[in-house]
Amino acid sequence: MRFFTGLAKKGVNHIIVSGKESGDDRVELEVSDTGPGIDPVKLSAMMTEEETPNPHKGLNNLGLRNVHERLRMTFGPAYGLHFHNEPEEGLTVTIQLPSEKAWAHESGRRGGA
Repeated sequence: MRFFTGLAKKGVNHIIVSGKESGDDRVELEVSDTGPGIDPVKLSAMMTEEETPNPHKGLNNLGLRNVHERLRMTFGPAYGLHFHNEPEEGLTVTIQLPSEKAWAHESGRRGGA
């Protein structure tokens, strides 16, 4: 997966996966690496081009746009992928999902899921 090609810097790189409940209504899964991060200009382009109609730009190039859009379609616009980048320190992708309680409540409002 091209997402991890930034881990080519010399030395030991780590991928850290963690999860936590955030309040009553949200679960956050984080995937972090200790690689060089992503160039801030490239990350900005990825973030701002995710809503463009051109399917060959932005997150689509990494296969993340599809995941982000599906999360938002399934759970609503408050959920999806979020990025935090520290050049030369690594990248963190946070996957925000509704908690089981919030999803049950929302599914009930929608008439079941």
